[in-house]
Amino acid sequence: MSDNFPADKDWNAAEHRAKVLSDLPEQLSQADVERAMGQLDVSRATLFRWLKRFREDGRTSALLPIPRGPRRGMQPLDPDVEAIVSRLFKDLYATRRKPTKTRFWGEVAADCKDLGLAPPSIRRLGRWLERHDQAKLMAKREGKDKAERRHLATPGTLTAEHPLNIVQIDHTKADVTVVDPVTRRPLGRPTLTVAIDVHTRMVLGFHLSLEPPSLLAVALCLTHAVMDKSHWFAARGIGTEWPARGIPKMIHVDNGAEFHAHAFKIACSEYQIDLQHRPPGTPRYGGHIERLIGTMMGAVHLLPGSHFSNIFERGDLDAEAEAVMTLRELEVWLALEITGSYHVRA
Repeated sequence: MSDNFPADKDWNAAEHRAKVLSDLPEQLSQADVERAMGQLDVSRATLFRWLKRFREDGRTSALLPIPRGPRRGMQPLDPDVEAIVSRLFKDLYATRRKPTKTRFWGEVAADCKDLGLAPPSIRRLGRWLERHDQAKLMAKREGKDKAERRHLATPGTLTAEHPLNIVQIDHTKADVTVVDPVTRRPLGRPTLTVAIDVHTRMVLGFHLSLEPPSLLAVALCLTHAVMDKSHWFAARGIGTEWPARGIPKMIHVDNGAEFHAHAFKIACSEYQIDLQHRPPGTPRYGGHIERLIGTMMGAVHLLPGSHFSNIFERGDLDAEAEAVMTLRELEVWLALEITGSYHVRA
């Protein structure tokens, strides 16, 4: 995608269209067509035009509104109406009283009429509600515990019915020093960014760098996760196979700044990936990726230049003096460890 991001209202419209269209079966019935027309508030011709464009392209941005003037119902609310909606959302809808959307709309309409304002339609109000974080909204309406059970999961209960349903991504500082390929002088400990598929427990991809965790590292890790790795293996002289690849349906990440970057959110939305952040202070929600990282670092401790995980295991070992592997060699070693050892046990 371009660095010139679309306006929020346009992107929200495209996301709504993509959600409705992606739920449609391959062979449409009349009921499917009529329901989608109602959800999108469009004619039959427009529905099929959007569906054709979406299925050929596959990206959310294919459904961005074409700038020929705003469509009715998709414009921002009048500021005075927005103030009423926001106030009643906070004081009524997002509370444990849990009023229905119809009740919420009724209160909004009444307050608007009292001030001589045209109230929004219930459909327009529904679109306004869809812009909010549904997990946070459920926590306010039904309690934190129920929201976490619905939108999140602990390692013991987090399951995915199919491959690519849930992918977890995280970074770690590798417990080994790498050296310069020419001078053989120590360069430091690289950062490993890795992605794991929760259903299969297979590693989808990784990225190794001497830079700190970043959005670029996440992007390169995901690129590795999505791509056919046969050419990548051939370029490194690796003879094993790595069949795991594809676009995730959901990504679980922690609260690092790179995972909250606007560009990352837009990129996930572009490919209809549901991005979920781990609640602060709840490391149990990253159980699968944490176990993978622990396993990888345990294997790394067998390499020359390992720092081990604590000072008692390290003793008087000088890791930098022992280091012999370059970044590229460590990358190849990790690929062999993943495909030749970890995937066999997973």
